[in-house]
Amino acid sequence: MGIPGDPEVKYHPLELPANQFAAQAFYAAHPELVSLGVSMSQERQDSATAAIQDVQDRYNTLAGTIGDPRVTSPTPPPDQPTVTAVTPNTGPPSKVTAVIITGTGLTNAKQVNIGKDCHNTLVISDIQINTDTPGNQGAGTFPVLVLMQDLSTVTGPDFTYA
Repeated sequence: MGIPGDPEVKYHPLELPANQFAAQAFYAAHPELVSLGVSMSQERQDSATAAIQDVQDRYNTLAGTIGDPRVTSPTPPPDQPTVTAVTPNTGPPSKVTAVIITGTGLTNAKQVNIGKDCHNTLVISDIQINTDTPGNQGAGTFPVLVLMQDLSTVTGPDFTYA
């Protein structure tokens, strides 16, 4: 089922309705409708809702009903940042060691602490931070702590100064 409308304007897809699988299948079949940041006209919303409902009714593969997609669904909370690895995970206590911290959601990292604050901390991407150990740390095992810009702290695996 096609969606009638203004041919020269592309619209953002509807908020996913309660039955997300039907909506996802519909938009997978109609990628030309996806244009982020642009609102969809009322006529196209109604037509898309009817098309999604028609797919569900025709194939009867999904349970439940499709709610009105114009009702904004609550925004899910963002994934919490994680620190999953530190490479290497050991280094000398009196010398600087370059380490790579990997995880998720690290874009807003502000500082790294491994016993003491690290130096030359550089956020490479959402999944990687490069930093140097302080070089004047006593021997021992310490967790990798990443301080985020919102002042929350993400704890990762341990690093051992030996």
